[in-house]
Amino acid sequence: MTHALRRIALSLALPLIALVLPARGQDGLIQPESLEQGFVIVVTDKSGFASTESPILLASNHNGWNPNDPTQALSRRSDGKWQIVRPKPTLDSRLTFKFTRGSWETVEVDAQLQEIENRLLPRLDPGSIKPGEAPIIEFTIDSWKDRRPPEPDLHRTDPYRELEVTGDVRRVESVLLGKSRDLLVWLPPGMNEPANADATYPIVWILDGQAAFELVPAIGGEWRADEIAMELCDAKRITPPIIVAVPGPTKPGDRESEYGLSGHGSELIRDLVSNAAPRIRRAAGVHTSPGLIVGAGIAGTLARAAAASHPEVFGTAFVPERMERPESEGVPFDPSWPSQLGHTMSISLAPGRPSGTIQPAVMKEPELLPGGFMLVVTDRSGKANESRPLHIGSNHNGWNPGDPNRRLTPRSDSKWQIELPPSPDGSRLAFKITLGSWDTVEVTADMADIANRELPLIDAASLRPGEKPVIEITVEQFRDPPPDSDVRLRLDPNRPIPVAGGTLRRVEVAGGPIPVRRDILVWLPPGYDDPSNADRRYPILYLHDGQNIFEKLPHVPGEWKADETATRLIDAGKIEPLIIVGIPSIGIRRLEEYVPVEVFDGVPARGSQHVEWLVSEVIPRVERVCRVRPGAANRVVGGSSLGAVIALYAATERPDLFGAVLLESPAMLAKGALLLHYFDGRDTYPTRAFVAVGTHEVGHDPSDADRNAAYLQSARDLLALLGVKGIAEADRTLVIGQDAVHNEDAWAARFPDALQFLFPPMLAGN
Repeated sequence: MTHALRRIALSLALPLIALVLPARGQDGLIQPESLEQGFVIVVTDKSGFASTESPILLASNHNGWNPNDPTQALSRRSDGKWQIVRPKPTLDSRLTFKFTRGSWETVEVDAQLQEIENRLLPRLDPGSIKPGEAPIIEFTIDSWKDRRPPEPDLHRTDPYRELEVTGDVRRVESVLLGKSRDLLVWLPPGMNEPANADATYPIVWILDGQAAFELVPAIGGEWRADEIAMELCDAKRITPPIIVAVPGPTKPGDRESEYGLSGHGSELIRDLVSNAAPRIRRAAGVHTSPGLIVGAGIAGTLARAAAASHPEVFGTAFVPERMERPESEGVPFDPSWPSQLGHTMSISLAPGRPSGTIQPAVMKEPELLPGGFMLVVTDRSGKANESRPLHIGSNHNGWNPGDPNRRLTPRSDSKWQIELPPSPDGSRLAFKITLGSWDTVEVTADMADIANRELPLIDAASLRPGEKPVIEITVEQFRDPPPDSDVRLRLDPNRPIPVAGGTLRRVEVAGGPIPVRRDILVWLPPGYDDPSNADRRYPILYLHDGQNIFEKLPHVPGEWKADETATRLIDAGKIEPLIIVGIPSIGIRRLEEYVPVEVFDGVPARGSQHVEWLVSEVIPRVERVCRVRPGAANRVVGGSSLGAVIALYAATERPDLFGAVLLESPAMLAKGALLLHYFDGRDTYPTRAFVAVGTHEVGHDPSDADRNAAYLQSARDLLALLGVKGIAEADRTLVIGQDAVHNEDAWAARFPDALQFLFPPMLAGN
């Protein structure tokens, strides 16, 4: 059973969100869990190993993954098969399960004695079920885990065992190579004492970390890292470290794949930097610094590569001498390695010695420094004053040109300054300076538009501890139009919005997490008003950031071209006619209404209020005036960036209303991928999902490579999570836009794929 599903089991103690399982999917099939009369599971044990003394049991997310629950025991039938009669579940989630004979040591496996995926119930044709009759669902078990030869590494069978360690070791989950993995984190004594509140702790990373603190039979030894660190700390010979053990594979082929630089080694380094390191810092809640990264054999080669490419994270590499057995026989280990580790720690972590090795001229992006930076602006136009101060509008504040939290303060030398925090999601800062609105944005001395600004790289090695770099820029002029300038597009909410086909209507609604009145833009497909279609009902797509769906607004790169694309595909018979609803964001406070949990410092999370407003105000108003086909299978919610985040939240909050999601460039990187972990903890999901991302979401500068890779990986992680949560492989897809960046033009280019996946043409007779 995967760690993600273990976590689902643990989360069942929390209150669940009530929902009504949809009676039918879009294909007319139903889930057995939705039947009032329940269902019957019948099992054929091909191995013949089950018996009345060793019966078959059901372990599932509905019984806390208990492999020996007597209430879930199957009964043996006269024909040799086994069965259990299951009532309709009281839990509102799909049944995910495996068969056991009373423990995880006797769980079912395939004919080759390899582990299998968790099982799901197949969807059924309601026409084949008699009224009130419990349908029979049959499964076959090929073999059982205890029929394998004994595994030498018995510790690996239970990842949640009690750890026999010296000191405080905790599990911290992180996503590595697309899968969740528990890191074992040793915390030094006294770390949480008030006297140590400002202390900095070097991190020691240990690859093959399953042997860091315990004897592992399959490896034949342990590093004794906890005992060594405790002894050295007690003797005050080292600065107390945090030790992060990264468990790894034990089979030679798997090790080559995970640690080899020709395999996934570079990806593992990237995930340790972008996923694991921020998680450790946040979980520990203290200041950290680079220390050591430890590995042996092929893991040692990767440790050297990690220290060379990211000395600011890993410091120096320690690869022990000697090897008692060759790498080809599994995880190498030598009895001398613990003493070598202790000697190295006593030198590298000696008190007063700088942790790790930061090489000279380490050029870094200022927005990625943990302490942030100072921006100083010279206003050559002289237009800024205390009544009209300078502001920053950027991708880090929803492009709000008048954000009071991004207002600069005047200095005595006539310059303006602001201290800015680190990037909230690891992305580079793109920005412009304004006088409080986009009508007063900075321009060149000749009044021409300028490109979005980016910060220059700075030499991090030249900074003193705690020092913030100072970046100075100059603004030549501001647009600052006179009062009679034509800003009709920005000021006239009733302006005509031409569409390529169909009809665009406005539906006014009020309320929301930031109560305002706003027009919902409703696009009706060609032929909607024809008398011949008077009784026809249509599926519907709700899209967030709806102001960019049907037209290009000033200071926005483009539009989704939703009307052009939908009209073309409908005319070609590639999709069925649908209604598209654009829900405009609140604008300057967009971040508040689009996140379900606080991921931006100082920005409250009002996502739950937004979904409540969407459900109670927007949907009823739209669907009272439009002919919408009923049922969750005909209602899709979507958006891009944080609009995708709130769309996924809406679908997981109300899967009884939304049967599918459209997630363009989902912004999941903030605060160490906090949002991805948040959604991992949710139990109810829609039945279909379209996910899309570009290969260059952050940009095409070589310095953006790591964050581009992180964006792409987070989309892949999200797709995998959707599978874990029960969305079948055929009902979820990931589209990757080659060279595509994070803007409306990229989302427009992928919109045809989204529509064809989510709204395929109806078959004759439907």
